[in-house]
Amino acid sequence: MVFHAAALKHVPLVEETPGEGVRTNEIGVRNVTRIAAASGAEHLTFISTDKAVAPASVMGATKRVAEALVRQAGAVGRLRTSV
Repeated sequence: MVFHAAALKHVPLVEETPGEGVRTNEIGVRNVTRIAAASGAEHLTFISTDKAVAPASVMGATKRVAEALVRQAGAVGRLRTSV
């Protein structure tokens, strides 16, 4: 089982450096889902934020995309996921 909680969570920081938000919150979660699947992990739990529900900031939007990536990873292959 893999728990993924690493992310940029400070809204002003991500607003000032949106590229870092995308790199950490989107590309980072994509890497974790790929590695979890490749290593044979049975389950990946992604700990997100309420800001992803109705994103009003870059940070919320990147977290929303990250949630979608995790759900997509759970829809293919044997890796089960939860957000």
